[in-house]
Amino acid sequence: MKNYLPVPPKGKLTEAFTKAVTDYLLIETPLQKADIALVFGNHGRGALAKRAAELYLRGYVKKIVVSGGVRGMHTKKEADDVAERLLNMGIPKADILVENQAKNTGENVSLSRQLVEKELGQQAVSSVIAVGS
Repeated sequence: MKNYLPVPPKGKLTEAFTKAVTDYLLIETPLQKADIALVFGNHGRGALAKRAAELYLRGYVKKIVVSGGVRGMHTKKEADDVAERLLNMGIPKADILVENQAKNTGENVSLSRQLVEKELGQQAVSSVIAVGS
């Protein structure tokens, strides 16, 4: 049986293995306008906020939903921190929805969906741009 990914030595991720996994998992599609950007919380909060702000300011999305309840080594939860950064970049508060309870990717999606349905209505969103790392 042929291995399609270079198997790393036990306990070590080689550059070749990491690149192969990244190339396989990260699918890029042409950017098109969408109803919302869903920002998944993570360590790179500044970069996530910057990308979401760019999408908004360039007219690709009408609203930004930030999701993440993890603090990590920060004093603020991911979503609260990213939302504050967006405000500092000139994004109107009315166009930012904050979901700050999610502890993992599945919860990011399900809790954000509940928030969007509550705040914007069930039929308000038919397209999403995901922003994550």
